[in-house]
Amino acid sequence: MLRRTHLLSFWVGMLLIVSVLAQMWGTSIANISRILLYPMWMMSIPVIIVLFKNRCIPKCGQLMRVLGIGCSFIVYCLLVHQGVGGFMKFAGTVILCYTTGFLLSSNRLSEKSLKFALVMFVFVTLVLGYFIQTNYIGTVADWMNKQTYSYGSKNSSGQIMATALILCVFYLSDSKKNKLLSVLMWAAAVFLGFMILMVQCRTAMLGLVIAVGSYLIVKVKSDRRRSGLMLMVLILAVLFLTNNSVWNIIEKALALDKYQDATLNEFSSGRFVLWAKALQDWIEKPVFGTGAYYVDNMYLCALTENGIVGFASVSYTHLTLPTT
Repeated sequence: MLRRTHLLSFWVGMLLIVSVLAQMWGTSIANISRILLYPMWMMSIPVIIVLFKNRCIPKCGQLMRVLGIGCSFIVYCLLVHQGVGGFMKFAGTVILCYTTGFLLSSNRLSEKSLKFALVMFVFVTLVLGYFIQTNYIGTVADWMNKQTYSYGSKNSSGQIMATALILCVFYLSDSKKNKLLSVLMWAAAVFLGFMILMVQCRTAMLGLVIAVGSYLIVKVKSDRRRSGLMLMVLILAVLFLTNNSVWNIIEKALALDKYQDATLNEFSSGRFVLWAKALQDWIEKPVFGTGAYYVDNMYLCALTENGIVGFASVSYTHLTLPTT
């Protein structure tokens, strides 16, 4: 059983590695990773069942409901919209991620095995960050002089780096037995935070602020640890607000210099107008949707493209946690 657990943690690590490498924009590594991405995620389901069939099969009624809804959604899109649109992206991503997460949680990976997989994820994310820094960012002075975004896949890479940063600070760094790992994770978090600024992913920055605030309020039970984290946040805030060089970097990262007199819609790169138009288009065909449609919001896109039926199908798995 221990050997199977190690194999499972290695497989999860490989899934995460391929998913991250797929964001190395403009490289053969990214092209190969994108080819492997969906097949590997699809293979993860039979792999887990074969390794732990006695622990996967019981209590999977909820999983069967999710698979049933997902498959029904695909059939619905084929019949109603003749397979046109991004429905496979919605259904495939949701079904694969949910199913894999359900099976992994039902097997209760040991903390050691889980940390192994997550350390692999952090490591390959650092590789991604280094790749972006050396090939697209250059020096801070070069970056400050650029008039456009430095990296084409800034949102996906920024959100991956933000996820890795959260893991470093709030989970992997809290290792009483391995002080070296704690130091390395804090160092990794600093680098990842810097790179999130460099790629100018504002959604990742907003997510980090929400994550840190939520963690401090809800999760931190130790007064000493909470005080330490709040002190660190306060020091960083003072540094950002009082140091002109640091503030200039923050201003550039948030594109405040570009959108100094912009409206909220302009600051969102026109998303608010596009979202309003998507809602208006959905109102015209609320039940079955408009068919092929794209707007930069997964839920709204599902709603407009596939109507209430599609929106309910996609939202179900997001609103339902696996029961283990």
